[in-house]
Amino acid sequence: MAKYFYDSYAIIEFINNNHKFDNYFIKEEGITLLYNLMEVYYSMIKEGGIIEAKKMLRTFSNLIINVELEDVEEAMKFKFSNSALPLLSSYHFVSARSTCPGK
Repeated sequence: MAKYFYDSYAIIEFINNNHKFDNYFIKEEGITLLYNLMEVYYSMIKEGGIIEAKKMLRTFSNLIINVELEDVEEAMKFKFSNSALPLLSSYHFVSARSTCPGK
């Protein structure tokens, strides 16, 4: 069971050496979604670093979890009652709750 859910912001901050995030990126302690790595990859390309973007994909690819249909249903119910929250953030919340108990 994962201890942390890494969203795009957390991954970018970690890559940019924001040491406030170091403790959360302990090996085998977190998970992310393919969609998050897509956002990070795009962000890294915009900064002119396709080689670094490819390295990031290889580094974080083992942390990707599958999107479960049950979580999609729960996320959209959660989104309905929290309309200001973006769709992907709604999924993050529900997915983290089901894969990172106690968080």
